[in-house]
Amino acid sequence: MQTLQAKTRTLGSGSIKTEMRLAGGVPSVLYGENKEVLPIEVDAKAVEKLLRDEGSSFIVLQLNFADAPELNSPVLLKEIQRHPVKDRLLHMDFMRIRLDERIQLPVPIILTGRAKGVVDGGLIDQQLREVQIECLAAEVPDHLELDITELDIGVTAHVADLIVPAGVTVLTEEDYAIVSIHAPRIVEEEDEELEDEEEVAEDEDAEEDAEE
Repeated sequence: MQTLQAKTRTLGSGSIKTEMRLAGGVPSVLYGENKEVLPIEVDAKAVEKLLRDEGSSFIVLQLNFADAPELNSPVLLKEIQRHPVKDRLLHMDFMRIRLDERIQLPVPIILTGRAKGVVDGGLIDQQLREVQIECLAAEVPDHLELDITELDIGVTAHVADLIVPAGVTVLTEEDYAIVSIHAPRIVEEEDEELEDEEEVAEDEDAEEDAEE
């Protein structure tokens, strides 16, 4: 479990939050466990690195306060707001949790291996990139893996095919499709052209028969 440094802040106007962001901070809140909502600040660069490392925006982590150690707590990164154009971090919500309690959250799906169908020229199409799970907060996996090595052209892998660690329950429906291997488009186009040619030939034969 990774650690993120935070510090308390006072509630302020929009201009104060803008100054905080320009200085590299992200205005955030910490709530949960029947405690009051606490306005806090975290470092934008540290958060971006954390998101890259974890590969998900729903992360269980340890939030530590140098200026108020009594506030240190494991948390779930619950929500992230970004600028709609510049994509920079605007605001974050952290929820206090207990590591011995089960929580629900989405985790990403990682495909492993090279599908047999892709080796044969097929095209891979991933329709589902994360699933909802339930497990102890201390045992949240970084991701769930799906081995697609034996996946052939025309075959689809589903949620039921995921490799799930002990203690983790997948809440997403088992029959949801995750990834399919499609026939290469060039082959489909050639088949369509062949069918068109056959139809034209049949029409010409029919016309000749009619003239006779």
